[in-house]
Amino acid sequence: MIACLIFNALEAAGTIVWATIKRRHVPGSMPGRVSSLDWLISIGLLPLSFALTAPVDALGLRRARPARSQAPLRRPRGYSSVGRAPDLDDAVFSCWHVLVSARDVVVINVFTAIPPAGTKAPRWDRITGADDPEARMRLRLEEDEAALALAGRRPENLGFVDSHYRDEPPSDILEAVLGRLSDGVAVIAPAAIGGHSDHELVRDVGLALAAEGRDVWLYGDLPYSTALGWPAWVTGEEGDPFLDVDAYWALHVPDGYEPRPVELSEELQRTKLAAMRMYRSQFAAVEAGPQRRLTHPQLIRFEIFWKPHPTGESPSYTSPTAGL
Repeated sequence: MIACLIFNALEAAGTIVWATIKRRHVPGSMPGRVSSLDWLISIGLLPLSFALTAPVDALGLRRARPARSQAPLRRPRGYSSVGRAPDLDDAVFSCWHVLVSARDVVVINVFTAIPPAGTKAPRWDRITGADDPEARMRLRLEEDEAALALAGRRPENLGFVDSHYRDEPPSDILEAVLGRLSDGVAVIAPAAIGGHSDHELVRDVGLALAAEGRDVWLYGDLPYSTALGWPAWVTGEEGDPFLDVDAYWALHVPDGYEPRPVELSEELQRTKLAAMRMYRSQFAAVEAGPQRRLTHPQLIRFEIFWKPHPTGESPSYTSPTAGL
Protein backbone atom coordinates (compact mmCIF):
# COMPACT_ATOMS: atom_id res chain seq x y z
CA MET A 1 0.00 0.00 0.00
CA ILE A 2 2.76 2.46 0.96
CA ALA A 3 4.72 1.58 -2.17
CA CYS A 4 1.66 2.29 -4.32
CA LEU A 5 1.13 5.68 -2.66
CA ILE A 6 4.76 6.66 -3.23
CA PHE A 7 4.69 5.48 -6.85
CA ASN A 8 1.47 7.32 -7.67
CA ALA A 9 2.68 10.48 -5.95
CA LEU A 10 5.92 10.51 -7.96
CA GLU A 11 4.08 9.70 -11.17
CA ALA A 12 1.62 12.59 -10.60
CA ALA A 13 4.43 15.01 -9.80
CA GLY A 14 6.34 14.01 -12.93
CA THR A 15 3.23 14.40 -15.08
CA ILE A 16 2.60 17.89 -13.74
CA VAL A 17 6.20 18.97 -14.32
CA TRP A 18 6.23 17.56 -17.85
CA ALA A 19 2.92 19.20 -18.78
CA THR A 20 4.14 22.54 -17.41
CA ILE A 21 7.39 22.36 -19.38
CA LYS A 22 5.54 21.59 -22.62
CA ARG A 23 3.16 24.47 -22.02
CA ARG A 24 5.91 27.02 -21.36
CA HIS A 25 8.65 26.00 -23.78
CA VAL A 26 7.05 24.24 -26.78
CA PRO A 27 5.93 26.57 -29.62
CA GLY A 28 2.21 26.71 -30.24
CA SER A 29 2.50 24.85 -33.56
CA MET A 30 4.50 21.91 -32.09
CA PRO A 31 2.63 20.37 -29.07
CA GLY A 32 1.07 17.60 -31.17
CA ARG A 33 4.44 16.51 -32.58
CA VAL A 34 6.13 16.68 -29.18
CA SER A 35 3.35 14.60 -27.55
CA SER A 36 3.56 12.05 -30.37
CA LEU A 37 7.32 11.73 -29.89
CA ASP A 38 6.79 11.47 -26.13
CA TRP A 39 4.40 8.52 -26.53
CA LEU A 40 6.61 6.85 -29.13
CA ILE A 41 9.55 6.88 -26.73
CA SER A 42 7.38 5.83 -23.78
CA ILE A 43 5.79 2.75 -25.36
CA GLY A 44 8.06 2.00 -28.33
CA LEU A 45 10.16 -0.48 -26.37
CA LEU A 46 7.20 -2.42 -24.94
CA PRO A 47 7.41 -5.16 -27.62
CA LEU A 48 11.09 -5.65 -26.76
CA SER A 49 10.25 -5.97 -23.06
CA PHE A 50 7.60 -8.59 -23.88
CA ALA A 51 10.10 -10.52 -26.02
CA LEU A 52 12.67 -10.54 -23.20
CA THR A 53 10.26 -11.57 -20.41
CA ALA A 54 10.27 -15.33 -21.09
CA PRO A 55 14.08 -15.72 -21.53
CA VAL A 56 14.76 -13.65 -18.41
CA ASP A 57 12.20 -15.64 -16.43
CA ALA A 58 13.72 -18.91 -17.61
CA LEU A 59 17.18 -17.68 -16.61
CA GLY A 60 15.84 -16.88 -13.18
CA LEU A 61 14.40 -20.38 -12.84
CA ARG A 62 17.76 -21.91 -13.67
CA ARG A 63 19.49 -19.91 -10.95
CA ALA A 64 16.83 -20.13 -8.27
CA ARG A 65 16.48 -23.79 -7.41
CA PRO A 66 14.35 -24.27 -4.30
CA ALA A 67 16.27 -25.07 -1.16
CA ARG A 68 15.62 -28.31 0.69
CA SER A 69 13.43 -26.53 3.25
CA GLN A 70 11.09 -25.37 0.48
CA ALA A 71 10.38 -28.89 -0.77
CA PRO A 72 7.29 -30.79 0.41
CA LEU A 73 7.69 -32.74 3.62
CA ARG A 74 6.19 -35.98 2.31
CA ARG A 75 8.73 -37.22 -0.18
CA PRO A 76 11.11 -40.16 -0.63
CA ARG A 77 13.86 -40.00 1.94
CA GLY A 78 17.40 -41.20 1.68
CA TYR A 79 20.57 -40.60 -0.19
CA SER A 80 21.30 -40.13 -3.85
CA SER A 81 18.45 -40.97 -6.20
CA VAL A 82 18.29 -42.28 -9.73
CA GLY A 83 15.10 -41.45 -11.57
CA ARG A 84 14.47 -43.77 -14.50
CA ALA A 85 12.21 -42.29 -17.12
CA PRO A 86 10.96 -44.50 -19.95
CA ASP A 87 10.43 -41.61 -22.36
CA LEU A 88 11.54 -38.02 -22.67
CA ASP A 89 9.43 -35.74 -20.41
CA ASP A 90 8.37 -38.42 -17.88
CA ALA A 91 10.72 -37.25 -15.12
CA VAL A 92 9.56 -33.63 -15.39
CA PHE A 93 5.87 -34.49 -15.64
CA SER A 94 5.88 -36.93 -12.70
CA CYS A 95 8.90 -36.26 -10.41
CA TRP A 96 9.40 -32.50 -10.45
CA HIS A 97 9.75 -32.12 -6.69
CA VAL A 98 12.54 -34.70 -6.71
CA LEU A 99 14.35 -32.99 -9.57
CA VAL A 100 14.44 -29.61 -7.79
CA SER A 101 15.37 -31.04 -4.40
CA ALA A 102 18.82 -30.57 -2.88
CA ARG A 103 19.70 -34.24 -3.22
CA ASP A 104 21.97 -35.70 -5.89
CA VAL A 105 19.64 -36.90 -8.66
CA VAL A 106 20.51 -38.63 -11.92
CA VAL A 107 17.86 -38.88 -14.65
CA ILE A 108 18.21 -41.94 -16.88
CA ASN A 109 16.07 -41.80 -20.03
CA VAL A 110 15.66 -45.24 -21.55
CA PHE A 111 14.01 -44.85 -24.97
CA THR A 112 15.96 -42.10 -26.70
CA ALA A 113 17.36 -43.58 -29.93
CA ILE A 114 17.09 -41.62 -33.18
CA PRO A 115 14.89 -43.67 -35.55
CA PRO A 116 16.63 -44.86 -38.72
CA ALA A 117 16.32 -42.63 -41.77
CA GLY A 118 13.20 -43.43 -43.75
CA THR A 119 11.17 -44.55 -40.72
CA LYS A 120 7.49 -43.92 -41.35
CA ALA A 121 5.89 -41.43 -38.98
CA PRO A 122 3.75 -43.33 -36.43
CA ARG A 123 0.36 -42.16 -35.27
CA TRP A 124 1.61 -40.13 -32.28
CA ASP A 125 4.09 -38.22 -34.41
CA ARG A 126 1.36 -37.36 -36.89
CA ILE A 127 -0.94 -36.23 -34.09
CA THR A 128 1.77 -33.88 -32.86
CA GLY A 129 2.40 -32.48 -36.32
CA ALA A 130 5.53 -34.41 -37.31
CA ASP A 131 6.20 -36.29 -40.54
CA ASP A 132 9.94 -36.89 -39.99
CA PRO A 133 10.56 -39.20 -36.97
CA GLU A 134 14.31 -38.58 -37.06
CA ALA A 135 13.93 -34.80 -36.84
CA ARG A 136 11.19 -35.13 -34.23
CA MET A 137 13.30 -37.25 -31.91
CA ARG A 138 16.22 -34.82 -32.21
CA LEU A 139 13.86 -32.02 -31.26
CA ARG A 140 12.54 -33.97 -28.29
CA LEU A 141 16.06 -34.61 -27.03
CA GLU A 142 16.74 -30.87 -27.17
CA GLU A 143 13.48 -30.13 -25.36
CA ASP A 144 14.31 -32.61 -22.61
CA GLU A 145 17.75 -31.09 -22.00
CA ALA A 146 16.22 -27.61 -21.79
CA ALA A 147 13.46 -28.70 -19.40
CA LEU A 148 15.81 -30.59 -17.07
CA ALA A 149 18.21 -27.63 -17.10
CA LEU A 150 15.53 -25.60 -15.33
CA ALA A 151 16.03 -27.98 -12.39
CA GLY A 152 19.81 -28.00 -12.77
CA ARG A 153 19.86 -31.58 -14.11
CA ARG A 154 21.23 -33.29 -17.20
CA PRO A 155 19.86 -36.53 -18.64
CA GLU A 156 21.74 -39.76 -19.21
CA ASN A 157 20.24 -41.39 -22.31
CA LEU A 158 20.45 -45.15 -22.84
CA GLY A 159 19.56 -45.04 -26.53
CA PHE A 160 16.91 -47.76 -26.78
CA VAL A 161 14.30 -47.43 -29.53
CA ASP A 162 10.91 -46.02 -28.53
CA SER A 163 7.90 -48.31 -28.90
CA HIS A 164 6.55 -46.07 -31.68
CA TYR A 165 9.51 -47.01 -33.90
CA ARG A 166 10.18 -50.69 -33.13
CA ASP A 167 8.54 -54.06 -33.68
CA GLU A 168 9.92 -56.00 -30.71
CA PRO A 169 10.78 -54.84 -27.16
CA PRO A 170 14.46 -54.83 -26.15
CA SER A 171 15.63 -57.46 -23.68
CA ASP A 172 18.80 -55.88 -22.27
CA ILE A 173 17.48 -52.78 -20.47
CA LEU A 174 18.35 -54.16 -17.02
CA GLU A 175 22.01 -54.64 -17.97
CA ALA A 176 22.19 -51.11 -19.38
CA VAL A 177 20.65 -49.61 -16.24
CA LEU A 178 22.95 -51.58 -13.95
CA GLY A 179 25.88 -50.09 -15.83
CA ARG A 180 24.75 -46.61 -14.72
CA LEU A 181 23.97 -47.38 -11.06
CA SER A 182 26.30 -46.91 -8.11
CA ASP A 183 26.00 -48.95 -4.95
CA GLY A 184 23.60 -47.68 -2.33
CA VAL A 185 21.52 -45.32 -4.45
CA ALA A 186 17.74 -45.21 -4.34
CA VAL A 187 15.93 -45.88 -7.60
CA ILE A 188 12.65 -44.26 -8.66
CA ALA A 189 10.88 -46.11 -11.48
CA PRO A 190 7.46 -45.67 -13.14
CA ALA A 191 4.46 -47.54 -11.78
CA ALA A 192 3.29 -47.95 -15.40
CA ILE A 193 -0.22 -46.78 -14.56
CA GLY A 194 -2.16 -46.70 -17.79
CA GLY A 195 -0.37 -49.70 -19.29
CA HIS A 196 2.06 -47.94 -21.66
CA SER A 197 4.39 -50.67 -22.94
CA ASP A 198 7.61 -48.67 -22.47
CA HIS A 199 6.61 -47.77 -18.92
CA GLU A 200 5.85 -51.41 -18.14
CA LEU A 201 9.30 -52.46 -19.38
CA VAL A 202 11.04 -49.92 -17.18
CA ARG A 203 8.80 -50.72 -14.20
CA ASP A 204 9.74 -54.38 -14.53
CA VAL A 205 13.42 -53.40 -14.49
CA GLY A 206 12.77 -51.48 -11.28
CA LEU A 207 11.05 -54.47 -9.70
CA ALA A 208 13.97 -56.67 -10.72
CA LEU A 209 16.32 -54.26 -8.96
CA ALA A 210 14.07 -54.34 -5.90
CA ALA A 211 14.25 -58.14 -5.90
CA GLU A 212 18.04 -57.79 -5.72
CA GLY A 213 17.71 -55.73 -2.54
CA ARG A 214 17.86 -52.19 -3.92
CA ASP A 215 15.69 -49.41 -2.51
CA VAL A 216 13.15 -48.90 -5.30
CA TRP A 217 10.23 -46.46 -5.28
CA LEU A 218 7.57 -46.23 -7.94
CA TYR A 219 6.17 -42.95 -9.22
CA GLY A 220 2.71 -42.29 -10.61
CA ASP A 221 2.98 -41.71 -14.34
CA LEU A 222 1.36 -38.38 -15.16
CA PRO A 223 -1.04 -37.75 -16.78
CA TYR A 224 -2.05 -41.42 -16.86
CA SER A 225 -2.24 -41.67 -13.05
CA THR A 226 -4.80 -38.88 -12.92
CA ALA A 227 -7.04 -40.07 -15.76
CA LEU A 228 -9.78 -40.33 -13.10
CA GLY A 229 -8.47 -37.48 -10.95
CA TRP A 230 -6.93 -37.77 -7.48
CA PRO A 231 -8.67 -39.84 -4.81
CA ALA A 232 -10.36 -37.93 -2.00
CA TRP A 233 -7.78 -39.00 0.58
CA VAL A 234 -5.12 -37.16 -1.45
CA THR A 235 -7.02 -33.91 -1.98
CA GLY A 236 -8.85 -33.87 1.35
CA GLU A 237 -12.14 -33.29 -0.42
CA GLU A 238 -15.33 -35.29 -0.12
CA GLY A 239 -15.18 -38.47 -2.15
CA ASP A 240 -17.60 -39.77 -4.75
CA PRO A 241 -19.02 -43.18 -3.73
CA PHE A 242 -19.25 -44.11 -7.40
CA LEU A 243 -15.57 -43.44 -8.20
CA ASP A 244 -12.70 -45.51 -6.79
CA VAL A 245 -9.39 -44.20 -8.12
CA ASP A 246 -7.50 -46.63 -5.88
CA ALA A 247 -9.07 -49.55 -7.74
CA TYR A 248 -7.69 -48.13 -10.99
CA TRP A 249 -4.22 -47.70 -9.50
CA ALA A 250 -4.27 -51.21 -8.01
CA LEU A 251 -4.58 -52.67 -11.50
CA HIS A 252 -1.01 -51.50 -12.13
CA VAL A 253 0.81 -51.04 -8.80
CA PRO A 254 2.27 -54.32 -7.49
CA ASP A 255 1.31 -55.64 -4.07
CA GLY A 256 3.57 -54.65 -1.23
CA TYR A 257 3.76 -50.92 -2.02
CA GLU A 258 2.05 -48.08 -0.18
CA PRO A 259 1.39 -44.59 -1.56
CA ARG A 260 3.10 -41.38 -0.54
CA PRO A 261 1.43 -38.30 -2.09
CA VAL A 262 3.38 -35.06 -2.32
CA GLU A 263 1.64 -31.69 -2.43
CA LEU A 264 3.54 -29.10 -4.45
CA SER A 265 3.78 -25.53 -3.24
CA GLU A 266 2.53 -22.78 -5.54
CA GLU A 267 6.13 -21.98 -6.41
CA LEU A 268 6.87 -25.59 -7.35
CA GLN A 269 3.69 -25.70 -9.43
CA ARG A 270 4.82 -22.56 -11.27
CA THR A 271 8.31 -23.86 -12.02
CA LYS A 272 6.97 -27.28 -13.00
CA LEU A 273 4.56 -25.68 -15.45
CA ALA A 274 7.40 -23.71 -17.00
CA ALA A 275 9.44 -26.91 -17.37
CA MET A 276 6.55 -28.89 -18.86
CA ARG A 277 6.00 -26.19 -21.47
CA MET A 278 9.58 -26.69 -22.66
CA TYR A 279 8.32 -29.90 -24.31
CA ARG A 280 6.58 -27.80 -26.91
CA SER A 281 6.27 -30.63 -29.46
CA GLN A 282 4.36 -32.79 -26.95
CA PHE A 283 2.68 -30.43 -24.54
CA ALA A 284 -0.45 -29.55 -26.51
CA ALA A 285 -1.34 -33.17 -27.29
CA VAL A 286 -0.64 -34.46 -23.78
CA GLU A 287 -2.52 -31.52 -22.27
CA ALA A 288 -5.47 -32.45 -24.52
CA GLY A 289 -6.84 -28.94 -24.85
CA PRO A 290 -9.75 -28.18 -22.50
CA GLN A 291 -9.16 -31.42 -20.58
CA ARG A 292 -6.01 -29.81 -19.11
CA ARG A 293 -4.54 -33.18 -18.18
CA LEU A 294 -1.29 -31.55 -17.06
CA THR A 295 -2.20 -28.08 -15.84
CA HIS A 296 -5.64 -28.33 -14.22
CA PRO A 297 -5.30 -26.70 -10.77
CA GLN A 298 -6.54 -29.85 -9.03
CA LEU A 299 -4.11 -32.10 -10.93
CA ILE A 300 -0.86 -30.14 -10.88
CA ARG A 301 -1.04 -29.79 -7.09
CA PHE A 302 0.22 -33.30 -6.41
CA GLU A 303 2.67 -35.99 -7.38
CA ILE A 304 2.49 -39.51 -6.01
CA PHE A 305 5.00 -42.22 -5.19
CA TRP A 306 4.78 -45.75 -3.86
CA LYS A 307 7.34 -47.08 -1.38
CA PRO A 308 7.86 -50.69 -0.36
CA HIS A 309 5.60 -51.58 2.56
CA PRO A 310 7.85 -52.16 5.61
CA THR A 311 6.26 -55.55 6.31
CA GLY A 312 6.12 -56.60 2.69
CA GLU A 313 2.33 -56.88 2.97
CA SER A 314 -0.17 -55.47 0.54
CA PRO A 315 -0.53 -51.69 0.96
CA SER A 316 -3.10 -50.61 3.50
CA TYR A 317 -4.73 -48.07 1.16
CA THR A 318 -6.08 -50.72 -1.22
CA SER A 319 -9.82 -50.26 -1.66
CA PRO A 320 -12.33 -53.13 -1.38
CA THR A 321 -12.73 -53.21 -5.15
CA ALA A 322 -9.03 -53.08 -5.98
CA GLY A 323 -7.90 -55.61 -8.53
CA LEU A 324 -11.35 -56.16 -10.06
